[in-house]
Amino acid sequence: MQTFRNVPNEGELFYGLIQDGNDLWNATFFCGSCAILRRTYLEEVGGIAVETVTEDAHTALKMQRLGYNTAYLALPQAAGLATESLSAHVGQRIRWARGMAQIFRTDNPLLGKGLSFGQRLCYSNAMLHFFYGLPRMVFLLAPLSYLFFEVHIIKASALSIAAYSLPHLLHANLTNSRIQGAHRHSFWAEVYEATLAWYIFRPTLVALINPKLGKFNVTAKGGLVEQEHFDWTISKPYLIMLGMNILGFFVGFGRALWWNTYEMDTVILNMLWTIYNLVILGATLAVATESKQVRRTHRVRAVLNATLRLNNGHSIVCRTEDFSMGGMSFRVPEGFQMHKDEDLMISLYGTNGESVFPARTVFFKDNLLSVQFMPLDLQQEMDLINCTIGRADVWLSWSNDRDIDHPLNGLKEIAYHSMRGFSRFGTSIKQYVMERTGHMNKINEASIVKTITTSIRAKLSRKGSTTALAILCGVTAIAHHDDVLAKSKHASASASATASAQPAVVEKIALEDLQPTSVIGGQKTYNISLKDMIGISSSVELRGTEGERSFPFTVRSDEVITAAKVKYGIAYSPALLPDLSHIQVLVNNELVSVVPLPKETSKGIVREDVIDPRFFADFNQLSFKLIGHYTRDCEDPYHSSLWAKLSHTTNLELTVSPLTLANDLGMLPAPFFDRRDNKLLELPFILPATPSLEVLRNAGVVASWFGHLSSYRGARFPIEANTLPRGNAVLFATANEAPAGVTLPAIAGPTLAIMANPANPKAKLLLVLGRDVNELKIAVQALTMGQMAMSGESAVIKNLKEIDPRKAYDAPKWLPTDRPVKFGELAGPSALKVNGLTPDLIRVNLRVAPDLFTWQKEGVPIDLRYRFTPRPTVDKSTLNIGINDEFVRSLPLSGTQVEKGKIKESVMLFFKDGQRYAQDEIQVPTFRIGAENQLQFHFFYDYPKQGACKDVYLDNVRSAIDPDSTIDFSNMPHYAAMPNLAYMANAGFPFTRMADLAQTAIVMPDRPNAQEMELFLNVMGRMGESTGYPVLNSTLIRSADVEKHSDKDFLLLGASGNLPLLKQWSKYMPMSMDENGNRLQLPTGFLRLVTRWAGRDLDAMERHAGEMLAKTGNAFGAMMQFESPLSSGHSVIVMTSGDSTSLADLTAGLNKADLRSKFQGDLVLIKGERIANAQIGETYYSGSLPWWTWLKWHLSTQPFIMIIFLMLASLIAATMLFRFLRKKAASRLALEDKKK
Repeated sequence: MQTFRNVPNEGELFYGLIQDGNDLWNATFFCGSCAILRRTYLEEVGGIAVETVTEDAHTALKMQRLGYNTAYLALPQAAGLATESLSAHVGQRIRWARGMAQIFRTDNPLLGKGLSFGQRLCYSNAMLHFFYGLPRMVFLLAPLSYLFFEVHIIKASALSIAAYSLPHLLHANLTNSRIQGAHRHSFWAEVYEATLAWYIFRPTLVALINPKLGKFNVTAKGGLVEQEHFDWTISKPYLIMLGMNILGFFVGFGRALWWNTYEMDTVILNMLWTIYNLVILGATLAVATESKQVRRTHRVRAVLNATLRLNNGHSIVCRTEDFSMGGMSFRVPEGFQMHKDEDLMISLYGTNGESVFPARTVFFKDNLLSVQFMPLDLQQEMDLINCTIGRADVWLSWSNDRDIDHPLNGLKEIAYHSMRGFSRFGTSIKQYVMERTGHMNKINEASIVKTITTSIRAKLSRKGSTTALAILCGVTAIAHHDDVLAKSKHASASASATASAQPAVVEKIALEDLQPTSVIGGQKTYNISLKDMIGISSSVELRGTEGERSFPFTVRSDEVITAAKVKYGIAYSPALLPDLSHIQVLVNNELVSVVPLPKETSKGIVREDVIDPRFFADFNQLSFKLIGHYTRDCEDPYHSSLWAKLSHTTNLELTVSPLTLANDLGMLPAPFFDRRDNKLLELPFILPATPSLEVLRNAGVVASWFGHLSSYRGARFPIEANTLPRGNAVLFATANEAPAGVTLPAIAGPTLAIMANPANPKAKLLLVLGRDVNELKIAVQALTMGQMAMSGESAVIKNLKEIDPRKAYDAPKWLPTDRPVKFGELAGPSALKVNGLTPDLIRVNLRVAPDLFTWQKEGVPIDLRYRFTPRPTVDKSTLNIGINDEFVRSLPLSGTQVEKGKIKESVMLFFKDGQRYAQDEIQVPTFRIGAENQLQFHFFYDYPKQGACKDVYLDNVRSAIDPDSTIDFSNMPHYAAMPNLAYMANAGFPFTRMADLAQTAIVMPDRPNAQEMELFLNVMGRMGESTGYPVLNSTLIRSADVEKHSDKDFLLLGASGNLPLLKQWSKYMPMSMDENGNRLQLPTGFLRLVTRWAGRDLDAMERHAGEMLAKTGNAFGAMMQFESPLSSGHSVIVMTSGDSTSLADLTAGLNKADLRSKFQGDLVLIKGERIANAQIGETYYSGSLPWWTWLKWHLSTQPFIMIIFLMLASLIAATMLFRFLRKKAASRLALEDKKK
């Protein structure tokens, strides 16, 4: 490779650094030459070791086991010959590797007596070094496992691998370069190892298995290479690995462009890995190209003083350039001339003085003179050695003119030689082809002609034959299935011609549109779709001989159904027998109609059936049951032909009339909230024209109670000031503050009453009264806490008990985090059981505090106990576990596990009451868990196939989740990064940390308008829905009073022009809103670069927010969060708008799950269905952590601090290690001096 003297050779690292380090621990061993051993000690160990093929190292090990010491002089005393060819070099290294493996196997330095700990490590390091063969080959082939077979050898993303490995590789290379740069250049070790990996892997493995195999071979040295050539034999392993990597690289292009575009980073990482391997393997090709070597004596570069004695008697003083045992080169003074073949005498100087040698010139040009020694006698040869290679100063400057290693230069060197390797390999192929072609040209032409002629005659003598070529064409059949919805639309279009003849109908409105359409006589008409009933918008399938699906719906307690009909579309299997198959439509198990299934309409039919109103109850079910048969003989109850599909356009039309209910407090919360009504709760609140903060606060408590009752439905509380709505409403009044236009009963104390609404006698008013705000508070507490049994039209509250103060995170709807929670606390026994071979999901709803700290947690443990009807055989039945519609784990239900051909009973599995009980621990991934969650358990039963006329429908299958199953959040502290408006939108956090909002101050405008008060009530309703507890201890204040409540979290509600604090705290807010306009408070300069480093796209935030502001002006709602300027760790959340009417957008967004999921970051802008969010402000933290967890967490999130911390720790460790090693070296030298 022509790197001699420019790149340190393979042995320099060992002799220049490793041996010196071994000497520190008295563990130097000699390697064949330049060693002095005391004969008596050598005889004591039985002479030179012959048990292994590396006799020198083994002998040293034996002597040191007896306690003898070694000393290493790191001064070059002699030079030795290296192997002349790659094959000889490989043979030598095979012997070394085999010998070291033999020693490790037969005389392991880690075992036995006599060695110190340092000696054991040094000897083990020397032996284990030769086991790099297999790891190096794995490295060269590892990326191919992905590129060829898509096998991920490391279970992590490409970015994670790069993030962890690249800093390590960079640090390792820099450290190695710093430590050993004078003795080995960067990346050359990879070339050395790749060249030898295949050849030393086998002997080291064999030596470990049988150390007696293998024999000693003397390494041949000093030969000649007559001609440059490529060693095809020794390079076969390199060529195979090179070809595989090239093929893998091109396969990577296919994965990047077509097959694996979804994991582009992984493809790129493996392709880059392959490129690096190609560079290393290219360098091995350069090694396998043997250069021409015709010198019989090796030339050594050295600068020595010399005198040239010419035949004319003149003497010229000069210096040598290089020398060998056959000649020398000199740098002579300017003007000196000499011709070829002139004789002269050369004087050199050694330890014995001046020596003179006869020579003859062979070359002279540009002041460089080369001479050849004339034949020398024995004495002259001894003198020449004394004057040249016998001088120590010849070798001391051996590497003085060589550059110290620089990693990038080392990589550049490897890349350069790799390119040369590919080039020389191509040249070798070309030469090989030319040689083969020239050889073929020398073949006798007559012989070729004879051979061809004979072949032709033989073919002509055979019988003729013809070959027919057939082209096979495939015909693809395309199955077409008509959608029932399309059929329905077609039927509607066909009927449009007769529409004018039909009587006028009342306009209908779907249930999700919130308000029914009024008809004559006060009746209302609702359209209830499948999505309203079961929450899905796709078609529903019925399967089996008796496939059935039911859809629940309810009717309000103050309404009665007067008319009903169901409109549905059905498609079914054409294989069903019409005379034996039909579909039953039922309401509460009462037959509504029977649908025949003729073959000609199997693609879809649309029907409308009238339902008898007498079939309805408080809670109802609409059912469709398939009775299907495809044969008159024995049939499979789950045959693929037994199916029917119910269109997603199916809807139930209900016409209802209102009922007049009694004025009875015992019916509360009805009729103001009806649990049978699945619509959004819209309950007007009637307040005085300008209510005081205490009256408004009490109204907020009642709103939170109704918000809790409405649960998933959501709630709105429109404000009615001095006017009466047409429906049910809640009225608040004291002796001094009462709505105008309403005649109230005399107030004798804290009072709750129900009266007919004067604006609509069928509607009711709930009166919450008190002579003052304190009595009003008592009435509110009695209503919301249910501490008294009430009946009749009114009740005066007396002797109300004090409520115990709440604790942090004890909201009734939230799971406790101080103990495991049983499933029986979260769902009733009936909800944890299912029946049948195809049961529905078991659903367990749970809420947790959103600030649980889950970092470095494996998951949330569930101690799952379940039971099921035993399966008759080993099958594929499973219990599938999920959370929030995401799969978690699958557990077998066959009752057995097949292991190595045997049936093994599962642990914790036993029979009881005809059911099998089982127990498993499940880890739910923490990243799947939010504030609101649903655990889902699906018992999937594999249908047993017994054969023709043997399959029966089994209806005796029972499954259940045991109520004693537990889920445990107790090992998770409360700590969260803020701001995060998702916490507020989904859980009311951080205010709901205390369920009664005891640590919350709500800042209202000095004179709130109706929209601002409605926003307050709606937000309180969301708080109650989140916690399941009324906000009894919340505090309402004006802007001027915030200093008095500095230890609380603040919630600011109102239009931007009505809240003075928005201007006062504008510098802390992500967006300022004042008379000058709306401006995002984006960081600038260096801070903007920091945010980019954190992965926040401020440009996109600015663009999206700017688009919304430009389109809406001030007509938008805004929610912002930032750290309280009055107390660190506390939060301020602002809910505001440019104008008061846009505050309703905030309420609508919080009540809709799909919009609520977009509330993120510290700024949310909303207008109708459009939402823009951003993360602009600085991060702060809420909660506390154990100190050790806190330290690890903050170091992990602050890479610069982590780097500084590690640098300090490394500096301390390095200082201590340096002092120890210096002391060790001093004691070692002192010991040597003492021995001398």
